[in-house]
Amino acid sequence: MWQPLSRWLLFAVTLLLFQEASFFVLPLISHNNDVTVRRPTFSLSSTNNNKENEQSNRKLQEKQQHDAVIDAMFGEGDDSSPTTMMTIHLMGQGKLPVSSNRTDIPKEQGVFFLAATEKATQTVSSLILPMNSRRELKLVSFAAAKRLLSKSVLLSLNMLLVNRDGALFDNLPWNTWSIDPQTRNRDAAGNAIDEKYHLGKRDAYYRFMGKDWQGRSLAIGNLALRLKYVLESDKEENKDGVAVDAGVEESRTSLAIRVLQLKIRESQMQLAGIESEIAIATNNQGDNLARLKSDLSKVQQTIETLEGDMTALSEKSEKTSSMPAMILKRIAGWSTNDGKNAAPYRGAMGYSPMLDTKEDLDGSNLSYTSPYDLLKEILEDQLNARVIGCVLENTSLLKGNSVLGGAVVLQRITLTKTKKIMGEEVEFEDVDEDYGNIDVKGGELKIVECDADEALGISLSQNVPLKVDSAIFERMSLLAEPLSSEKSVSQNIFDTIPTWQPNDSELSLQIEGERQLPMTSSPISISGNFDDTPPDSKSLFPVDSPIKSLDEYDTLSDEDKAKTLLEMSNFSGRLPRPRAVRQSESNPLDQLLLPLIDETVRRQYLIRDAERQGDTELVKELKSLKSSRQKALEQAETARDQGDADLASQCYSESEFQKSLRADSTQDEGAYSSFLDKDDWYERNRQAAAKRGKKPSFG
Repeated sequence: MWQPLSRWLLFAVTLLLFQEASFFVLPLISHNNDVTVRRPTFSLSSTNNNKENEQSNRKLQEKQQHDAVIDAMFGEGDDSSPTTMMTIHLMGQGKLPVSSNRTDIPKEQGVFFLAATEKATQTVSSLILPMNSRRELKLVSFAAAKRLLSKSVLLSLNMLLVNRDGALFDNLPWNTWSIDPQTRNRDAAGNAIDEKYHLGKRDAYYRFMGKDWQGRSLAIGNLALRLKYVLESDKEENKDGVAVDAGVEESRTSLAIRVLQLKIRESQMQLAGIESEIAIATNNQGDNLARLKSDLSKVQQTIETLEGDMTALSEKSEKTSSMPAMILKRIAGWSTNDGKNAAPYRGAMGYSPMLDTKEDLDGSNLSYTSPYDLLKEILEDQLNARVIGCVLENTSLLKGNSVLGGAVVLQRITLTKTKKIMGEEVEFEDVDEDYGNIDVKGGELKIVECDADEALGISLSQNVPLKVDSAIFERMSLLAEPLSSEKSVSQNIFDTIPTWQPNDSELSLQIEGERQLPMTSSPISISGNFDDTPPDSKSLFPVDSPIKSLDEYDTLSDEDKAKTLLEMSNFSGRLPRPRAVRQSESNPLDQLLLPLIDETVRRQYLIRDAERQGDTELVKELKSLKSSRQKALEQAETARDQGDADLASQCYSESEFQKSLRADSTQDEGAYSSFLDKDDWYERNRQAAAKRGKKPSFG
């Protein structure tokens, strides 16, 4: 869940102002050519420092800023007792028994051991991080090994990362942060289209599946460039005195002719399509006839140029020896409509394939070490963002339970520009450059929730510190040690991470929310909110109404609300994290619980909330939509307050009768088909007939 981070940034900047540094802030503002530098640049106080010192100082200051931001975002303390985040490192892996009576939970669970020190050969205080499956160990092991992988191996691993519900891939801001320089995510009036029609997440998924792989594309433009690079390489060899075989040169020229023929065929198909559209537009007197005729003229001109190039390539004269490379370059340009349809990032749907550079070809075989390595490239290219922090945090709202989850902090990369001021070039950051996105500026931060092993994998792959609140580490850490001091020489990827074990041999893992025996208590819990757990209720409309009045609802704490949601059979979602509840202006637990409780209590809550906000129109609308049951219930409460017990009892009976008619009393009237409810007249007649026909008991 993402939160506004302005106050966090203010806290971080304020903290940095009091730190000793070798920088001073120099705000540069220039209004020449409508260019304004709005963000300060940093200048070294000593002019004798070289560029290496400047870069190291910038990195140090950037690290301090990131640490301050992470502390402000995830610290569990308040202003009176602030807490700090500490860096932890992966020590090893192991297995622990699981204390549970459930048959769908394995008896043993894999775990990671994390400690504050980078390396340890003896007993240290360690944080135990449970795994949900062996695939998590596989992903983290590849991230830790840092072995270059082939495309086929990487594609099989990518499936383990993207096919996880509600995890990192699902939570990344694909629809709002995917750059859109041609504003294709807006309508003709410049308004943003619905996010469900954005293709950012689909682009990223196909990229993980291998689409538009650098150096491997079979698009005409890339085939032409690939052949062009080979010809240029031969030309360089000729300069060095290395002769190229005549047969090889002729075969490459023939290949260039074949690529040209494919481009001609493609253009002819495009010409036929435009001619068909012109015929339809002429028959229907369409308004786009002039544009279609212009497109037709351009395609015809392109075909004429291609046929001329074909004739030139077919000639075998010395004057045309450099012709293939020039024609291939022209074909590559045509494949993107001379850059007008160039893709903003690899895998972008609706654009021409990304044209490969020579460096892309050279690095196309072994490019990545893990799916997290590929994710880093996708984040930088598609979202124009980078990961500045990885965090482990407690995700359980139940007191006494500690369930660790992961989170990564994304920062939008700010565009750096240069401007001449008084004859000198000055670099500055353009925070207003949004790359076609709406309300997304340079330097903006996002918290992306993920699984704990994903935060660990990104930390290992991208060399970003993995942090945890020091209070959580002190509360949850246990003594653990390596099983063997000798380094493993096995090439098995699962042996990359050494094996560790806790000092307490009777230690076991708990399931969140389950009652535990005193002898098996542990500070570490596994999330009890499993998606594959079968529901207890088998009815068509599983209904739980534990909350009977607004007063009862007001007495619930956040923990009570979380317990109520977990106990309700018609709740199948995920609970928000304590950080999200703590920092949100409107309690997200209310947003989950209100739709599931009795509709009379929910409407009373909404009416009161609207009255507090002063929204008289909404109050009037909510009161006009009261159900018959709620009206009877309010009449009963009024009669009770006035001391009329008979009328109160009668109204309460009517309220219960109205409730018995509903198939689901938690939903508003009209929210589902009325044919699922009982008929009022029929039920009243049935009950009256049952009373008349009831005979006295004999015995």
